[in-house]
Amino acid sequence: MSLLQEMEKFGLADCEFNRKLIKEGFHEYVKSFYGQGGIYDFNFTDEEIQNGIRLRLSSRKDIEFCGDTFDREMTRDIILNLREVE
Repeated sequence: MSLLQEMEKFGLADCEFNRKLIKEGFHEYVKSFYGQGGIYDFNFTDEEIQNGIRLRLSSRKDIEFCGDTFDREMTRDIILNLREVE
């Protein structure tokens, strides 16, 4: 069960503050892998990560966001694709 599902179970996911905490934590998670000095240093900027997360959430509503490895890799691929377009 994802953190978001756990929060929903207790009625906490409706709180915008709690949702924001999950997304901010996910931002740091992505950055630790793909930001400057990350495990796989693609030198992603904070702006790129925010855009990648926003597009992940808006373009794949059919796949639940759990903030896990799958979401991290989806976000990475979105950012890399955006870089190719530019």
